[in-house]
Formats: sequence, structure tokens, C-alpha cells
Amino acid sequence: MINYLFSQIDKEKGFSDIQKEYILKNIKSDMNIVFISSVPDNHERTDSQVVRYTKPFNDIGIIFKNTNFIDSRISKAEAKNIIKKSDIVFLMGGSPELQMKFINEYELSDSIKLASIVIGVSAGSMNQGSRVIYKDDFDNFKIKDYEGLKLTNINIFPHYDPNNSDCVKEVEEISKIHSIVCLPNESFIYIENGNEELIGEHYLFDKAE
Repeated sequence: MINYLFSQIDKEKGFSDIQKEYILKNIKSDMNIVFISSVPDNHERTDSQVVRYTKPFNDIGIIFKNTNFIDSRISKAEAKNIIKKSDIVFLMGGSPELQMKFINEYELSDSIKLASIVIGVSAGSMNQGSRVIYKDDFDNFKIKDYEGLKLTNINIFPHYDPNNSDCVKEVEEISKIHSIVCLPNESFIYIENGNEELIGEHYLFDKAE
């Protein structure tokens, strides 16, 4: 399996040069991709995000053979079938907890783990971890702590800005519970057959003893 854990894909510029270099290594035209929503009941959001995340691939010459999505409009059985026929599972950004609850409700974890390539952005990257811990801006900044997909043991904090004191305080609070890797927007983690590469600037906060 190949995993991409992106902090962000720039809305205007698309993939950065280093992101593009890695994407072109193993993602080709004529592959099938499925996007899994992070807010499954917000269908308008799903539709706009599919367009938003397909464009960066198109911009670097990757035209998918089939593009599908999974949100609450799709049945559980259909969702599993779509994943089975897809080369790439793309876990979209938004609410980590809502996305993971949806994946569990639809019993999609085992199907996702059979995919050749799993891509996550922000929330979707966080949910690739074994344990997901963060303060949820969708729920009055309560600390969330739950089991992820277990595709990696890395727990990430996306959109990290070391010059933002609120951001640093949040990470320090989380690191009291679990070690965390903080990724600025252009940074990402690439995993191929269990070999992990941290690409770009990143910050490791070990669990506070």
C-alpha cells in the first residue's frame, strides 16, 4: 500500500513541486478514484470538494478513468463496491470525527485497507493514524480521542504554524496525551510498504512525561 498524508493541497496553486514529484511516481491517468466525504450529510460540500480535489490532478496531466464519491447518498453496499473497484481512496478534509464515524457506520475500514493507494488531506490524513487526538472546531474545541484506520502509527496535526501561539498551545496540550507530528501546509508524509518519509518542514512533539 502507498499512503499520502497531506496537510493541505493549495486551493489556487494545486500541488507544490515536491508534492507533484511524489504524486507522479505512482498515480497515473486511467486509474479509478473514490472520494470519501468528511461531512457526509452535507452533499453540496461533497460535490464542491470532489471538484476542488480533482482539479490539481488534472492540472498535472492526470485524468482519472472513473471518479466517484461516497457520502450519505450512497448505500453501504454500494460504497463497498465502489471502493473495491477503485485504485485510489481519497479521504477528504473537514471533520475528522464525522468522517471516521461515517467510515465505521458504513463498515468501510477493511475495504479501505485493501486499496492500492490511500490519500488523505487534513482530516483524512489524521484518520489514517492508529489514534486520532485533536481539538475539534466543529464541536466547541473539545478534545477528541478515538481509534483511526490504523494505516500508520503517526498522529498528525495539519496546518501547523509555529508562529501562531494558539496553535502551539493546542499541540502542547495534545502532546500530553500522545506524541504528534505537526505539518505546515505544504508538508506531507509519504508511506510506501510501511517505509515512512516526512517531506518538508515538520515538528515532532513527544508525549510529555
